[in-house]
Amino acid sequence: MRILLICDAIAPLQGIASIRWTKIAKYLKETHGNDVIIDVLTNKKNYDDPNSSLRLYPKDILLEKDMRYFDNYFDVVVTNGLRFANWYKRKVIGKDRHFITGTDVARHSIKMRLKARIRTTYETYYSYVVCRALWSFIKEKVDQYDVIISSYNPIWPFMLAYKMKSHNFKIKWIADFRDTCGRDNIDMAGYAPWHRNYVMNRSYLADVVLHVDDFINTYTNKSVKDYTVTNGYDPEEAAAPQRPERFELVYTGSIYGNQQDFSVVYKVINELIYDEEVDKEKIRVIYAGRYGEQAQIMSEEQGGTGYFVNLSEVSRYKVHELQRKAAILIQAAFNIEGDNCAWTGKMYEYMMAQKPIVYIVNGNKPYSLPSKYMESLGGVCYENSRHEETYPELKKYIKEKYDEWVQTGNIKITQDRQYVERYSYRAIAEQVWMIINDI
Repeated sequence: MRILLICDAIAPLQGIASIRWTKIAKYLKETHGNDVIIDVLTNKKNYDDPNSSLRLYPKDILLEKDMRYFDNYFDVVVTNGLRFANWYKRKVIGKDRHFITGTDVARHSIKMRLKARIRTTYETYYSYVVCRALWSFIKEKVDQYDVIISSYNPIWPFMLAYKMKSHNFKIKWIADFRDTCGRDNIDMAGYAPWHRNYVMNRSYLADVVLHVDDFINTYTNKSVKDYTVTNGYDPEEAAAPQRPERFELVYTGSIYGNQQDFSVVYKVINELIYDEEVDKEKIRVIYAGRYGEQAQIMSEEQGGTGYFVNLSEVSRYKVHELQRKAAILIQAAFNIEGDNCAWTGKMYEYMMAQKPIVYIVNGNKPYSLPSKYMESLGGVCYENSRHEETYPELKKYIKEKYDEWVQTGNIKITQDRQYVERYSYRAIAEQVWMIINDI
C-alpha cells in the first residue's frame, strides 16, 4: 500500500501540529513496514537562511530523527506568484501577532478591520498559490498512490487532496482535521466562513473523515464516514520524572488572549504566600511557549512577577526537560457552548511526563472533559464556571503537593495507566491502519 501524506505541519517543523502525522507514520512503518510505503508532500520551509524570501521556521531535532520513517519526502518550493504575499508579510503583518477573536474584530477600529480583511485576502491567495505549485509537482505521480491523507489546517492540503481525488477516483482520500475547520476565533475577518464553505462544497469526495476529538465540527459532508483519532504521545520519548529542585509550576505551550488564562494559579499562590503556608523563595511559575509577552502581562496583573520566569518559545527537547523537572504542570483551556474543551496535544506530553497536573478551564460551561478525567491522570481540574466548588480543590491540591515536596524532596502521583496508554501513538497508528484497510 502506498500512502501520500499532504501536510503543512510535519517533521522537522517545530510545533505540536507537526507531531501528529510524523508519529503516526513512524508507528505505521515500525509495525507494518513490509506492507506500506509512506511519502510526504509539503511546502518547503526555510530552516537556515534568515535572508531567504521564505519565512524562517524553527526545527525540531526530535522530530527530525523520525524523518527516517518516510520513504520519500517531497518539500516543494513555492515562490511563483508570491510577490504580494511577501510584501504583505513584511509590511502588513510585521511583528504584530496579537490574537483577535471573532467577536473582538467587530469592536476594533476601522484600521484593524481593514488589516484583517487584507490578511484574509492574503491567506486565501496563498492557499491557491501553494496548491497550484504542489499540484504541478505531484500530478504525474498521482496514480502511484492508493491512499492520500490531507491534514487540516491550513486549507491548501484539503484543496490539493480534492484535486488529486478528482483526477483519480480510485484513490482513497482521508480528510484529517487536527483542528476545527475555520475557527470563528481565527485572527482575521471572513477567513473562517471561507474555509467552511470550501470544505462543505467539496468534502463529498472524501472517503473518510478523521477528527481529533469528539467535539470538533469539521463541516464535512454528512454522508462521509467519520472517526475520532486523537493526538497522543510517543512512548519512546518517555523518560523517568526527576526530583524537582524547586517547587516549579510549569506551563509549556501557547496562550491565546484570554482563552487560556491561568491567573487563578497566581491567586492561589499569593494567598498561600500571604498565609505563610509556602515560601515565596522556593516557588516559581515558568512559562515556555509562544506569546510569552502575554504571559508576562498576566503575571504582572496578578502580582506574580516576583516568582514568574518567562522563557518564551523553546525547543521541544527543552520542553521535555522542563516537564520532567517540574513540580506541577499547568494547562489551560476554555469550555463554552459550541466549543467544548478536550485534551490538547500538549496534554498528551503531560500524561507521558507522569507529573501532577493542574488544568484550568475557563468559560461558562461546566463539567468539561478534563473535569471528568483529571483524576485518571492524578491531577486536579479548576473550572471558572464552578469557582466556588473547584477553587478550594485547586488550592488544596497545590498546597498538598508543596508539603509533599518540602517533606520528601519529591512528588508522586497515581495514574490510570490503562487510560493513559490508549493515547500512545503506537495504539493510535494501529487505529489508523484499521481504518485505512476498512475503506
